[in-house]
Amino acid sequence: MCYWGWRFPYFYNGGFWGMPLMMLLNGIFWIIVIIAIIYAVRYFFKEKRYSNKEDLLNTLKRRLVNGETLEEFEKLKKNLDL
Repeated sequence: MCYWGWRFPYFYNGGFWGMPLMMLLNGIFWIIVIIAIIYAVRYFFKEKRYSNKEDLLNTLKRRLVNGETLEEFEKLKKNLDL
């Protein structure tokens, strides 16, 4: 009789599906970890998005004060629908 005897298809006392199930769960775990890292990196390195039109208008006014021409200011204001 061989070493495994009648228990050959069983892996680590988890039945036949013990090892494949653990491999699947391990793969799912690492996929979740990688997705979480991607979201964390994107969250911390995203550009600031303006929440309202007042912030955009204030930024345009600051650029006008810093030396942009009135034509550039009006063109940007028109493009942003302010």
